Parts: sequence; C-alpha cells; structure tokens
Amino acid sequence: MTPFASDWEFDFAKTAVENEQLGQRGVTDLLAISISAPDLAGHDFGPMSHEVQDIVVRTDQQIGDFRTGPMASSARTKCWSWCRRITAAGRSRSR
Repeated sequence: MTPFASDWEFDFAKTAVENEQLGQRGVTDLLAISISAPDLAGHDFGPMSHEVQDIVVRTDQQIGDFRTGPMASSARTKCWSWCRRITAAGRSRSR
C-alpha cells in the first residue's frame, strides 16, 4: 500500500469525466469515486495511526484538487454541485 494510491483513482475519475463528457450532454450523469486507501490503512495500521492520518490529509487535498485544480472543468463543477445536493438530501432524510 502507498499513500499515493488515491492519485490513481482520482486520475482515473478525471479521465472518465473528460472522455465520457460527463455533465455536458444534457442528461444526468453519475460518477462515484470509491477511495479505498484510508480503509485499507486503517485495517493495516490502526485507525489512529500516523499512516491513516497522512492518507486522510492527502485524500482531502486530492478531493480539493479534483474539484478546483488546473484540470477542473465545467463538467466536473456541475457533477460536484449535483453530488453535494444529493448528499445534503440524504442527510436531511436520515435525521
């Protein structure tokens, strides 16, 4: 396991957004990104380990870069806006 494993997952997601033209075709698109590194590190090193803390910080930075980085596109912005609405709706229903 490497703390850079999520880089591969986000690179794949960026490629999918761009090549599949997500958010640009006039239909609803769904992109789900499953980040496994924090979970795997938690099982290997323990939930409060330095390894997990490092991966959580890196993952937070990667999410920010995915949303606003140099490769950010209007499609990704639209996807992120839609995801936030879905997440907020889910939270309000669970209360």
